Amino acid sequence: MSDIHIISNDTEDIIDSLSIISQKNNFASENYIDLSLRKNFGAGHISVIRISDSIFSLNFDLVFGNDQNFIFEDRLTHTIDFVYCLEGHLKQKFCYRSSLETIEFRQNSIFGRTPKTRNTLTFLKDVPIKACVVVLKTSTGLLIVDQNIKKNIREVALQELSDNFENNNFSYLGRISFKPAIYAKELIGQEKKTSADLLFTEAAILNMLATQWREHQKDSLDEGLEVPLKPSELDKVAALEKFISSNIAENLSVNRLVNLTGLNPAKLQLGFNYLFNKTISVYIKDKRLDKAAELIRETDYNVSEIVYSVGLSSRSYFTKIFKNRFGVLPSECISDPNLLMVV
Repeated sequence: MSDIHIISNDTEDIIDSLSIISQKNNFASENYIDLSLRKNFGAGHISVIRISDSIFSLNFDLVFGNDQNFIFEDRLTHTIDFVYCLEGHLKQKFCYRSSLETIEFRQNSIFGRTPKTRNTLTFLKDVPIKACVVVLKTSTGLLIVDQNIKKNIREVALQELSDNFENNNFSYLGRISFKPAIYAKELIGQEKKTSADLLFTEAAILNMLATQWREHQKDSLDEGLEVPLKPSELDKVAALEKFISSNIAENLSVNRLVNLTGLNPAKLQLGFNYLFNKTISVYIKDKRLDKAAELIRETDYNVSEIVYSVGLSSRSYFTKIFKNRFGVLPSECISDPNLLMVV
């Protein structure tokens, strides 16, 4: 096992730290660099994206041939690490703890580091990983030349966020959360070739911070809400979510889902409420509408073909829920798909 130390937020310094395991592959800008893993270490890519003096992201799409440590530390400033596994899982050791903890698949994880505190992420041998680590240097480490200069909305928001990490180390391993996955997919495994790509990337990083922080706040308001199911049962619910997304046109009745998972209806509902803050029926309905919007944008299907393709049988019901969700009729969107761009 080898150690990679990530100390600076300067892009070139990070690349130097990664040079032992990777080589430069593609440059989209001086603040976005794609690195290929050297064959003797494994296979895949790491991207480095820096969007400001205080925020950068390391994005992993790879598998290591041996256990590999990434040690995040800063000798001068308070720093927050937002860690999210889109696929796979990591081991983690924070501060001076002796034991390793697991960051699970799509688990919301945030760590606030005081100066000289270490946060160690361990990528396990032969475990395929897609993960993002967004690092925020808090306001205590930023140089503000003129205190009278008005702050923009991002600076105000980051100031409020960083105020929670002024003095203490902080470790939060929260609930499974699927919303950050939307933005993680934007960061992992996609080349950023154009100016538009880079703007979407910056937005994805900021949305990762916002969604992960919001989930943390929800957990805090719940005052330690207990997990309603066993980890193995939550795994079944998470796997079922992937099945639903991949088979949206099929019969997705509760009875069928019960048979697929082996969980009773009550546990299924508890699991979906816990992971997605929705009932199963609402979740499936939303997924079907998402798929319908995708088909309108990408195909020339008529309304009846779309209804069939998303697993519904009633055109009138589909039209009703589509109008409730998007504010326009599906037939209008088929005539002008740009209507979906403003909803």
